[in-house]
Amino acid sequence: MPRQRVRKTNRGTIDTAVYRKAENEHFKDSTKIRILAKKYNVCHVTLYRFIQKLKAGNTNAKVGYRCVNRVFTSEEETILHDYIIQCSKVYFGLVSTEVRKLAYEKKYLEKWDEDHMVGKEWYSGFLKRHPNLSLRSPQATSVSCASSFNEHNVNKSFDNLSEVIDRPNKIVAQKGIKQVGAVTSAERRRLVAVARYQDHMIREGPIGSVGAGNASG
Repeated sequence: MPRQRVRKTNRGTIDTAVYRKAENEHFKDSTKIRILAKKYNVCHVTLYRFIQKLKAGNTNAKVGYRCVNRVFTSEEETILHDYIIQCSKVYFGLVSTEVRKLAYEKKYLEKWDEDHMVGKEWYSGFLKRHPNLSLRSPQATSVSCASSFNEHNVNKSFDNLSEVIDRPNKIVAQKGIKQVGAVTSAERRRLVAVARYQDHMIREGPIGSVGAGNASG
């Protein structure tokens, strides 16, 4: 069986609301089913079955194909999807085999017993159903760097940087004096740590954050 089946018809893709309109017109004006099917461009047999279900009292009747062999529900897949993203955000991303093992632990199927992980076909389909997930090459980040990059430390770094930038300009003064001063709002004697810029330094930063490094260091 191919990983991605190519659809050859549009059967099962028409929204149930279209059949609801045709059904209302059928009961209101007694319009024939074939005429309504041609008008709304739907299959007359499907429309007939839909109307028969409503006559039988099934008010929640639906049309279209259903996934009969689906392993996870949409809600379960969403939970797994969010967990994978959260792991990557805290620098503990899961590799492919770890994702497959996690899915196996959440939903046991006997056919997966040999490897104790979900199959490659399910994993491939999971990525296609969630196109915002992909295999990425992570950048090595030390624990100290990951834990230090937070709002407090970033604000502190910018404060130190502003103090360096606001350093008083040179003045004309007497020679032979080791130190001269200039009146400022406060004396500034703080240690400023300068690091080589890397992209992870602005990860999880405010929207629109931009980082860059000076070529000369």
